[in-house]
Amino acid sequence: MHNSIALRLASEADCRLLYDWRNDPITIAMSLVSEPVPWDDHVRWFNSVLGSPSRHLLVASDGTESFGTIRFDEIDDTAEISITVSPEKRGQGVGGILLDLADGWAKQELGLERIVARIKESNPASIALFSKSGYTVTERGEVLSLEKYL
Repeated sequence: MHNSIALRLASEADCRLLYDWRNDPITIAMSLVSEPVPWDDHVRWFNSVLGSPSRHLLVASDGTESFGTIRFDEIDDTAEISITVSPEKRGQGVGGILLDLADGWAKQELGLERIVARIKESNPASIALFSKSGYTVTERGEVLSLEKYL
């Protein structure tokens, strides 16, 4: 499965799909902002990300369907990462594959040296996923900070 997955930059055509994923009840519960996002707010956010030189929104696809996103927000040689796995693909190992692909993309395309993640302490599945992918916890609290050097 890993070899058939590719990352591409998000386009305007992805706006509705990413909106639906973002407003999935489990995604809402695990997000740092744990409330539904209104459509107009999503469109404004989506367009601002697409127009920003320091933000990169990627969509993972196997050529037939899209099933996840990765977002990098760059600050110098570091970026904060955020991932979303589509509701249909949760629990199938997709998150680990996305993180592996994200590492390669961040190093090759952005020349990054470090990636950080912020995950709610109440999201043990994401904490385990990032830890398994080589991230270490640097700060504990309601939101954990994790980092990985590339």
